[in-house]
Amino acid sequence: MCSSDLTKPLLNKIGRQVFENFALPTALWEIKKTFLFGSQNRQGFLDAIIDEEIHHPLPQGFKPSAFEQPFGESPLSLSHPDFNHPLKLKGTIDLVLQDNAGRIMVLDYKTGAVLPIPKDIETLRAMQLPLYLIAIKHLYPQSEGVAGMYFQLRDAKDLTKTTPIVLNADIKKEFGLTRNRPILADTAFYTRIINHLFQLQTLMHNGFFGLTHRIELTEAFKNRDKKCKSCAFKLSCRYPGRFQS
Repeated sequence: MCSSDLTKPLLNKIGRQVFENFALPTALWEIKKTFLFGSQNRQGFLDAIIDEEIHHPLPQGFKPSAFEQPFGESPLSLSHPDFNHPLKLKGTIDLVLQDNAGRIMVLDYKTGAVLPIPKDIETLRAMQLPLYLIAIKHLYPQSEGVAGMYFQLRDAKDLTKTTPIVLNADIKKEFGLTRNRPILADTAFYTRIINHLFQLQTLMHNGFFGLTHRIELTEAFKNRDKKCKSCAFKLSCRYPGRFQS
């Protein structure tokens, strides 16, 4: 019997025990239970995640090092010679992975229908993973952040791992991403991100929250209608096209 034959029943048993500790006598709770653990005709979400981990494992040697890793609790502050105010970063990394050589990957879980693609990172529309890798430089100064990964966890039929950003071409080859086109996170790329963040901070300090175009926000304006679709501020926003997406 292979290890996966033992692992799946064990993890499902643990999951059910934890679930039952918080069980509520409602129909919604039963729907959630079926979603997580399945039925005779439907694979459960937990079982699908285990299958994904078995058939598409993480890059060799990388293991979980920290879950829900906070940064910025002690000030993570960046300075820039062209801007007056320091830039303070604060957040939480879903999962930090590390190999025996001390190299680090960051992983972010996503439950939405659409994942950011490398182009979104390249054009600074999606800066979450690059910011996490910047934070890693401060949290683990003796280590090297080599890649950022998304793990889409939507339902049992929609589980996907993507690695849209890597340190260099050697990492891309090592991780078997030769057919993909992840962003290479070199020094020039990080400099561009940090410059952009300082520009955005300056706009906010100056009270710019308007609808007019700014050169610093060109890429954001291109995708405005798409972002409006899931924006929590749609009802209070003044953008006239916010209901057209």
